[in-house]
Amino acid sequence: MVAWTTYSLTTPVGQSSERAVYAAIVAADGTVGTEFRVNTPPLASLGSVLALQGGGFVVTYSQGTDVYAQLFDAAGAMVGNEFRINETQTGSQSVADYSTLNTVAQLADGTLVFTWYGSGVGDNSGVFTRSFTPPSGPGDDGINDVPIAIDDIIEVGTGETFVDVLVDLNDSDADGDARIVTAVSIASHGMVAINPDGTIRYTPNPGYLGEDLFTYTISDGHGGTDTATVRISIPNREVQINTYDTAAQYDSSLAVLAGGGFVVTWTSNGQDGSGGGVYAQRYDANNAASGAEFRVATSTAGSQSDSSVVALSNGNFLVSWTSTDSNFTNDDVYARLYDAAGNTLVTQFRVNTVTSNSQDESRVVALADGRFVIAWQSGAQDGSGTGVYAQLYTAAGVRDGTPFLVNTTTDNNQDMGDMVRLADGGFLITFRTYGTPDSTLSYQRFDAEGTRLGGETNIAAAPSIGLPTATALSDGGFVIAWDRSADLFGQRFDAAGIADGAVFAISDPFDSASNARLIALAGGAFVAVWSTFESAGETTVRAQVYDAAGAPFGDEFVVSQTEAGRQEAIGTVIGATLADGSLLITWSGEGSGDDSGVYYRRFLLDLPATPTPGNDVITGTGGADVIDLSAGGNDSVNGGGGDDGFYFGAAFDGNDRTDGGAGTLDQLGLQGNYPGLTLGEHAIDNVEMLVFLSGSDTRFGDTAGNAYHYVVTTVNANVAAGQQLTLSFNMLSASESMTFDGSLETNGSFRTYGGLGSDRLTGGQQNDAFHFGPGRWGATDTVDGQGGGLDQLVLQGNYAAASAIVVGAGQIRSIELITLISASDTSQGGSFDYDLTMHDDNVGVGQALRVDGSRLRAGEQLSFDGSTESASAYLVQGGASADTIRTGGGADTITGGGDADQLWGGAGGDIFAYLATADSLISARDRIEDFTSGDRIDLSAIDANSVAGGVQDFAFIGAAGFTAAGQLRAYQSGGIWYVDGDTNGDGMADISIQVAAATGYAWSGADFIL
Repeated sequence: MVAWTTYSLTTPVGQSSERAVYAAIVAADGTVGTEFRVNTPPLASLGSVLALQGGGFVVTYSQGTDVYAQLFDAAGAMVGNEFRINETQTGSQSVADYSTLNTVAQLADGTLVFTWYGSGVGDNSGVFTRSFTPPSGPGDDGINDVPIAIDDIIEVGTGETFVDVLVDLNDSDADGDARIVTAVSIASHGMVAINPDGTIRYTPNPGYLGEDLFTYTISDGHGGTDTATVRISIPNREVQINTYDTAAQYDSSLAVLAGGGFVVTWTSNGQDGSGGGVYAQRYDANNAASGAEFRVATSTAGSQSDSSVVALSNGNFLVSWTSTDSNFTNDDVYARLYDAAGNTLVTQFRVNTVTSNSQDESRVVALADGRFVIAWQSGAQDGSGTGVYAQLYTAAGVRDGTPFLVNTTTDNNQDMGDMVRLADGGFLITFRTYGTPDSTLSYQRFDAEGTRLGGETNIAAAPSIGLPTATALSDGGFVIAWDRSADLFGQRFDAAGIADGAVFAISDPFDSASNARLIALAGGAFVAVWSTFESAGETTVRAQVYDAAGAPFGDEFVVSQTEAGRQEAIGTVIGATLADGSLLITWSGEGSGDDSGVYYRRFLLDLPATPTPGNDVITGTGGADVIDLSAGGNDSVNGGGGDDGFYFGAAFDGNDRTDGGAGTLDQLGLQGNYPGLTLGEHAIDNVEMLVFLSGSDTRFGDTAGNAYHYVVTTVNANVAAGQQLTLSFNMLSASESMTFDGSLETNGSFRTYGGLGSDRLTGGQQNDAFHFGPGRWGATDTVDGQGGGLDQLVLQGNYAAASAIVVGAGQIRSIELITLISASDTSQGGSFDYDLTMHDDNVGVGQALRVDGSRLRAGEQLSFDGSTESASAYLVQGGASADTIRTGGGADTITGGGDADQLWGGAGGDIFAYLATADSLISARDRIEDFTSGDRIDLSAIDANSVAGGVQDFAFIGAAGFTAAGQLRAYQSGGIWYVDGDTNGDGMADISIQVAAATGYAWSGADFIL
């Protein structure tokens, strides 16, 4: 077999010389067979050839900026389609000018190894290789398809110290090759190793809970590899607190101690030999139990229950509880003071001074300097039903003053709700006043000395309304929650006690919820925890995180690992944040070790970021964050995982740094007047989209009706090599404008979406795309592609009739492609017509501009007029409907596409190209309106003989009639020229073109590309 590159003798102005790779088989006796074309269009140059094992051969060649190969059998018939060898398509790849060298070899196992030079991964000018497996039979194209590795999500099971991951289960290889794990990355929180059986073992670090990940690489043994990620969940397991598991344990309370540990108290029935008893368990900072559980109450007669524990500011902790006498008639409130090690400092003491009737439902809060306050409800002490009282104590546990009445309203019953310490050092007590038909929820604030701050404030009123619970926020405000008719609600208050926003629903309205509890988090966020009735005899404990604005953050989640049976959020303080930022929640229920016990579970939460007006350093969570940085300051933010949004409003400047993190669609939003914003080097890393918001957008608090103008310049190194940055300003109104200059960017590319106003856009030195949707392109818009060999202007919409486009001289610069989008490619439906007129001086001298309307479907028409262009070329392709295309004085190429098109090439040697016989049928002929000598009709993409194998060229027979398949004739009938081709040998024209040429025009093979 002999192969060679054929060059054309004449080259039209404005085009590269035409060349193609041909070959012929030479028999053993020296007889030369019919030459045949190896490559399909466009231009190609020979690389080298190689005879294959078992017959057949392969040819390599450079085609465009890529390297291709074509396989043939021993008879010279193509095996499959040509295939691209190089994976990297940026830059130029080539095997040209090396036809005397071997750029392909075959190994003993049949594998083909190709080599070429060009721009590849890791080297902008290097030598590269890639291997392929030859075809094994029908349907095998001979290309070594790389294996596909799929991400995995794995959980380390309860009680397990490691997990073996069979990553191969969801991986695949189209060739059926074995998939071998060849490498794994290092995990942040555990060890990763490849087992002998090909599985991967992950062992989490002792004591770690949360998320971890690592990557692995598989190989098919033929050079094909792929990498995927394994995400590991090390679950936050529920832990049984009580060791005595006879009878029932319930009503837990929790306090975080100095040093990172915590203590939990609860009620245990029968453990002290009588009724209920109050017990406690301390834990160290590693969540390990410190010693055994211990009884809190000294007395055991009757019953002790309803405990409340608080950590004091001096490191000690205090427990209060209700003690019922042995006759079970009266209740009193008692307390006991411990040091940090759990040693008794003050043995149990009675809190209430009035002992008639019942005193119960105590709550405790720590004040400054080790002081504390205890509140409770007391029967008939305020002259009516129950009332709420409080007592201050010194750090030594000595009564400071006398008990004082909390509620101002004394009619009916005031039932104890909750008590929390506020950020200003004071405290707040909530309570419920019973009434008919409505009961009322209220709160009363006090300073650190117990002085009343203002009067009692009503929160809500309704029949069947539950007791109010509360938590204090870091900004001085607080949140109060309550249940009403099996639904839960909440209300935020600012530091002055004024309602901040509206009442919000906590639970799903279709759930039956109760026992709401609130837990403060960092930055003003908080968690709501509650019980939900699921079905007969079953309840679950659920929780929801809220951000500092009171908006839900993420999804609600189930707290208990055991979801069967009854799990209830009952207790005075059932949650707190630990020193490491994790959330600890306790509850009572039917768990894995006790069918009526007390449990806790730790959670590592993705918490919302809390920017300030100052210079913030913020790291997002592993999920999709929306971070509002509009308060100002020189901020540095990293979005972490997920697709994040960073809203800067009008506050973004050259001192802010934004890293989108690991997401694939991280967005940075600006809203305001930016008369001269320069994005310095690495001002935006790993950000995939810049969004420029209109003044009419009120989602982030902007006042409607503003008109904003943006002037933005970016320097180099804001877009990573090979990556693309999208700039979206498509919602800007007609009175708003965008000026963007990305000309200094050399690494990555830009994709812009224009608005209704005036847009002046300059791309960078790579291949950029400028999109303009319906009504967005106008006479005041300009685009300059700058560098790159394929900058494109993309138009989408019905740009015809009154919306027809006239591109003024110089309105576009350095644009190599105009793409016209079909309505079928959008969600808008209908059809898009395009009427596009190009003035001179929109295409560089000696350059070519391609106008691609090939996406247009039936019913969508293109009318293109580039007739005023004097020195450059157009390559215009129509769609499925009857299009009208006019080009100018350059050497143009026109492809009409389907239906009956009208085509004018203008001056210059033009090419009228046809890709299929259906492009011009007798029933819908194209009309070439100005064919002259030097113009050509290109039919080379059509198989001239459909009954023969391979792709055959037409044979021009002048005006003679058809005698065989593959013939092309030009004849005149009724004063009109026709060019017909017969591809099936039936003597009829399968393609027919009407051509306006001179009456006596002498047609020859030179008028065609066959």
